[in-house]
Amino acid sequence: MSMSSSIPLPNRTYAPLQLDLSSANITVKNRRLSIVQPKDEDQVLDMYIGQEKDPYWCRVWPSSMALAEEIFCHPELVAHRKVCDLGAGLGLAGLAAAFAGAKEVVLLDQEPLALLCSLLSFHANFPGITTNVASFGELLGSSLDGLLAKASSEAPEAPKTPVLVTAELFDWTEDRDLSRYEFDTVLACDLLYMKSSPARLAKIAPQLLKKGRKARLLLTDPVERTPGHRDEFLRLLQSTQLKVVDQSRREPEMDAKVHQIELLSCETQA
Repeated sequence: MSMSSSIPLPNRTYAPLQLDLSSANITVKNRRLSIVQPKDEDQVLDMYIGQEKDPYWCRVWPSSMALAEEIFCHPELVAHRKVCDLGAGLGLAGLAAAFAGAKEVVLLDQEPLALLCSLLSFHANFPGITTNVASFGELLGSSLDGLLAKASSEAPEAPKTPVLVTAELFDWTEDRDLSRYEFDTVLACDLLYMKSSPARLAKIAPQLLKKGRKARLLLTDPVERTPGHRDEFLRLLQSTQLKVVDQSRREPEMDAKVHQIELLSCETQA
């Protein structure tokens, strides 16, 4: 297995890794994927008591399943492109992009434990893949040798072409200089849940995408949860270079239930 630490991490102190992690198999469009996640969600909740942190990254949500299915059905959305999984959580959408032929996948999330799990999932699916997972082991004060060996031994298949994967701590609710980011495709699952989310996402999504060419934002959002937030996001997009080219419904099945998910596909206008 190959590891890279080319992405710098902030000078902040994080608690040592105290979670028990496990690997679960999920099937997306007849393809078996291995997802590394906390073994016990209650353990995550206990860790976050008294902290202003979002514990909901520790499971796969229907919106990410819907976007992963879309990518497998339409690999041209990400193939040979530099892809960002924004607010990646467990990284299912980014993982699907890698399988579909993305040349590079960058995982952005504010939670280091989520990024660690995401990177381990890539190692669990792509033996020999290059990532910066070692940086997150150092950040969390944990040796990853055993986890990496176990993840790689469970890999269902190797990628047809090499893909570069990195993860970066990134709080998308904060103002920052985004000039160094130039993605062909940005993936966004379940990011419109807070009242402030539509304005923040409408501001940063165009800045993350390449300029002067047709770059793409793919967003999935539960239909019935916060429809007003989605409407506000669409209204704010009208004053950006991102234009909606498709707005349609997807119905992924998870936990023996069919979920209603809205898919927005937006492109930059040169």
